[in-house]
Amino acid sequence: MLAFVADGQHSVLLSSHITSDLDRTADRVICIDNGSIVFDLPREDITDRAGIAHCTQAQASELMACVEGARAAHHAYSVDVLVPNRREALEAFPEIPCDRATIDDYLRLMLKGASK
Repeated sequence: MLAFVADGQHSVLLSSHITSDLDRTADRVICIDNGSIVFDLPREDITDRAGIAHCTQAQASELMACVEGARAAHHAYSVDVLVPNRREALEAFPEIPCDRATIDDYLRLMLKGASK
């Protein structure tokens, strides 16, 4: 499939629930939920720019108040916050660990996480 699109003259539309395939092959990721586009982004905006900040409840509240587009998933003892730019989040909140987001992380938090 990668060889087929390498010439720039061909495209492939891939619909998959196996997001690890998309992490390696997609140029763009479009999420459609109930017939509406939730997001349409270059893959790099998800896998290279976005991040998952692992916070306490207090840290999550502060982060959500400061970061446009942040979304949170609450767990028993922590909160995962999706941030659109992990480098900016790390600079503003160096005490909060922030990992790269996978497409699966991004989908989960965009579809089920709470926005600010």
